[in-house]
Amino acid sequence: MASPVGYVAYIDEAGDDGIKSVAPIDSTGASEWFVLGAFVVPIHDDAFVQQWLVEAMSRINSPQRRDIHFAKLDDRRKEILCEYLSTLTFRWFVSVSHKPNMRGYRNTRAELVHARNYFYNWMARVLLEKVSRYCSVDSKTRYRGDPQRKLRIEFSTRGGMSYEHTKDYLAKLWLRSREGRMVLTKDNLSWDVIDIQQVHHASHRERAGLQLADVVTSAFYRGLTSTGGRRGDTRFAEILKPRVASGSDGVFRFGVKLQPDQWADRLSGDQKAIFEMFGAPM
Repeated sequence: MASPVGYVAYIDEAGDDGIKSVAPIDSTGASEWFVLGAFVVPIHDDAFVQQWLVEAMSRINSPQRRDIHFAKLDDRRKEILCEYLSTLTFRWFVSVSHKPNMRGYRNTRAELVHARNYFYNWMARVLLEKVSRYCSVDSKTRYRGDPQRKLRIEFSTRGGMSYEHTKDYLAKLWLRSREGRMVLTKDNLSWDVIDIQQVHHASHRERAGLQLADVVTSAFYRGLTSTGGRRGDTRFAEILKPRVASGSDGVFRFGVKLQPDQWADRLSGDQKAIFEMFGAPM
């Protein structure tokens, strides 16, 4: 019998995960930044997520909308939406890649088994390390440490993505962890809350939680300054700051995780602004 679910993580992305060519280095390259974000609720609050979305649409005077795409809203509606979400009972996380540092990267081990979307899966792993750790710690008080409470993971469906490969990738990580063969041992998923059978994907339009994941992910993405000239606008992420997850050392490197970690040597002053807002060292 399947273990009961204790948490749901809705995951969406902003930017794209191409790393063969990357803007602004390449004139037709993929986006400079890639952000994968999670909107996380305990299971008893998941029943209210649809109501939250309906209320959000009402507050931005769009009750007839079928779905929300944060990037398509004007700035005032973005502010209203973020202000409303900041009052709700959820936690959010982002894993962020400044992709010029990854330009042209090849994962030869993944290529040997013809793995698809390996950069996306790597970023999902980074994100889920933090999400699963949060759920594992939180469950000790919320569910009295019930080891059967699992994390349901729902990805927003995107073209060209193989979610079966994502599940296979997570299953291989579990096996390596169990056998003590992890290549990177500094971080690991909290496998006590992970069930590979609870990894799913759905259309953005079909799931209210995925639309709210779009809000928090895109709000952070909008705060990123690019070397191509676009200035970041951090006000939306700042409004949502009270809901970002925090670890034992604070928000940065937990609720907000930047890849690569040695960010200070690689980003301009403007590009550092949003990370400093979330506790990154100067």
